Amino acid sequence: SASGGSGTGVSAEGCWHESGNWHSFNGSTKTGEINPGFILNNGSLVHIWLTSSNCTTPVGTFTRCGGISIDVNGFKKPNTWGKDIFSACIISNSLVPYGARGFNDPSITCVEGSTATNNIGAGCAAKYLYQ
Repeated sequence: SASGGSGTGVSAEGCWHESGNWHSFNGSTKTGEINPGFILNNGSLVHIWLTSSNCTTPVGTFTRCGGISIDVNGFKKPNTWGKDIFSACIISNSLVPYGARGFNDPSITCVEGSTATNNIGAGCAAKYLYQ
């Protein structure tokens, strides 16, 4: 269903979109997300994952511990990375929005109207924050 998990751990027990029910900026379907998450009082969905417990996963010009994605309007459409879903890297002492510091360059990953494979919407977080 478009409203969350199945009770088997998929979509963090209903706190994130099931595989196939959310999309990249270029229109392709996103699949395979099974990390924990929660729903805020305003209906926003928060999805969190760990990549390295000692914060040593290299991305761009820094290293990260994990990541966080937020769907600002919850299960309401468009459920699209770069439109209502935005992500940031969790680093040892702060958050770095996707698209900043050499990670997911917005000129490649956040190009309105492009169907290019790399135009997934990841860099839109930094692009919109810095506008």
